[in-house]
Amino acid sequence: MSKKLVMVAALVAWGLAGCSAPPTAQAPSLTPAPAPGETEAPEPPVATALELSGTALQILNDDGTVVDFPFTSSPEPVIAALTAAIGSDPAISKYDTCCLPSHTLTEWEGLTMITEYGFHPTGQQFSLTFTAPTTGPLSLRTVDGVTIGDTVEDSLAAIDGEEHRELNFEGYDFETIAFDIQKEAQRNDDWGGYINSEDDVITRIESPVLYGVTED
Repeated sequence: MSKKLVMVAALVAWGLAGCSAPPTAQAPSLTPAPAPGETEAPEPPVATALELSGTALQILNDDGTVVDFPFTSSPEPVIAALTAAIGSDPAISKYDTCCLPSHTLTEWEGLTMITEYGFHPTGQQFSLTFTAPTTGPLSLRTVDGVTIGDTVEDSLAAIDGEEHRELNFEGYDFETIAFDIQKEAQRNDDWGGYINSEDDVITRIESPVLYGVTED
């Protein structure tokens, strides 16, 4: 190849290189790096269980913290907390028949909240009912650890040491256990948690429930 052709080839190669696009600059990160000495914010706690006493609902978290909702609380924050913990919206319906006072049902699978109910103890804004051992990712139990599917014998052993009563109804194939019993001062009634069983197996847990008039 002549020197002239070599020079032309070199000029063409130089021209192509000069026309190529410059390297693309890397986009800056949208997440600011922690400042020196700072640490990233900890992950928020995750709810793992719901527990019922005679006076309150407790939401237990994986970091050991507990969120307490007395039954005298406004229902709206409780519904919001349960919806977030369970991870799904509830079904809401109105119960209005001739058999019981009207009330509102807010329901997730295995868990029902009752509001606007005339049979609640005085001052109580809501009650909760468990009909399954879990709802979503949450375990459902009493504060003594009783859950759906336990036996009556194990349930009575779990709440041994607290005030509890076995309520047997003749002619019916179930036994009930009252636990964490409180006093309803205005009507002199007993109220608290309620455990229902069929064939010696726990099928329903509810709180708070009104019982009969106290015998003084």
